[in-house]
Amino acid sequence: ADLAGSERADRAGTAKPGGDDARLKEACAINRSLSCLVDVFRALAARGKSRKAEHVPYRNSVLTRLLQKPLSGDGKALLAVHVAPDQALESTATLRFAADVSLIETGRPTRD
Repeated sequence: ADLAGSERADRAGTAKPGGDDARLKEACAINRSLSCLVDVFRALAARGKSRKAEHVPYRNSVLTRLLQKPLSGDGKALLAVHVAPDQALESTATLRFAADVSLIETGRPTRD
């Protein structure tokens, strides 16, 4: 899944009066999916630390439902991040997110 980062309404020009409503709705949907994905990663990290059966909210979005098998230990997942020198704040947040995700262990992949 190529998420291309969070969509900011002010940069996309959708927050202005007379902005494109379709682009604003798309940006909101991308942000909602990213938020749900972060919730899944946080639950997986908590599950790995406590060794308890922590609830992982895979059903909160279509994206997380699609990624359930690879993220639950039945497959492999790869996270690629992009940083840009002209967007230092977003790049720093992206690198922190990638560092947090890299610490998650889901187990070994299995074959069906």
